[in-house]
Amino acid sequence: MLNLIICILIILTNECNAKLDAFSPFGGEENFLPNTQENLDDCHMRYHKYGLGLEPKPAFGHPAYLKEFAHMAAIGWTQPDNSINWDCGGSLISLDYILTAAHCTLNSDNTAPDVARMGDLNLYNDTDDRFAQQLKIVDIIRHHQYSFLTRYYDIALMQLEKNIKLHDTVSPACLWIDNEVIFPKLEATGWGATGFGLGKTPILLKVTLEPVENNDCQKYHERNSKLRNGLNDDHICAGDVKMDTCPGDSGGPLQIKLMGQSRIIPYLIGVTSFGKPCGSSIPGVYTRVSSYI
Repeated sequence: MLNLIICILIILTNECNAKLDAFSPFGGEENFLPNTQENLDDCHMRYHKYGLGLEPKPAFGHPAYLKEFAHMAAIGWTQPDNSINWDCGGSLISLDYILTAAHCTLNSDNTAPDVARMGDLNLYNDTDDRFAQQLKIVDIIRHHQYSFLTRYYDIALMQLEKNIKLHDTVSPACLWIDNEVIFPKLEATGWGATGFGLGKTPILLKVTLEPVENNDCQKYHERNSKLRNGLNDDHICAGDVKMDTCPGDSGGPLQIKLMGQSRIIPYLIGVTSFGKPCGSSIPGVYTRVSSYI
C-alpha cells in the first residue's frame, strides 16, 4: 500500500515526474519514493480559483451540468474502427494524473485503456465539446496488492500524456484525508447504465447517496471468493432507495462538495468499486481514498 500512498502524495506536490518510472503497472514491494508531503490543505488554493462558483443547482437526480464536476474523467478503449468504448470513470487529482479503480486498468479482453476525456458532459454528442480535453493515457499504476480475483485494494493511477489545461470546466478534485465521513449525503457521478439490464447513459449523471456503516453494509455483501475477509476499513458504502451507481460508473468518484473561498470545491471520498445489480436498493461499495494517503 505504501507505494501508491507515496505516489499520490508526490503527485499532489508536483514532484513525481520521471520518478514514476520506478513503478511498473503491477507495482512492487519496496518503498521507492520519499514521502515529502506534510498535508493536503492547500488543494483548494492550488486549483480551485477554477472551482465552481455560486450557481443554482438542478433538482435531485438531474443530469450534471457544465463545471459542476470539473474533475470527472471518462476512461476509454480505442477500437479498431477508431470508435471509443467509454467503460470506466475516474477523477483528476493533479494536472496529469487520474485516480480510478484498479479493475478499470484492463477490460475483459485484457486490454488497457488508452484515452481519457475531461470537460465533456455528453460523450456521444459534440454540442458541448467546446471545453472538452481528450488525452492519451501513457502509464497505469495499480495498487501492487490488487488482484482481479478479489475486491480489495481496488485503486489505481493513470498518467496522461501531458498536463491538462486548467479551466473551470476541467480541474482536479481535492482529496478527503480524514477516515471519518461526517456528511449525511454524498454524490456519485458517471456515464454508467441507467438501471439493471439497461444501456449506459451518454450524458454524465449524478446520484445523491447516504453513507452506510460497514457493519450494516456487510449483510448485503456476503463473504465469497472475491471478498473472503468481508468488508474492511478500506471500503466505504453508500446507497439510496432508488438511486445507485451501475456498470460503467466504475472508477468514478464518490464525493462531497464544500464551500471554500466563495467557491464550491469537490472532495474525493471514494472510488466506485463494486455492488449488486444497480437499482436494487443495496448499498454500493467504494474504495476509501483516505486509506491510501
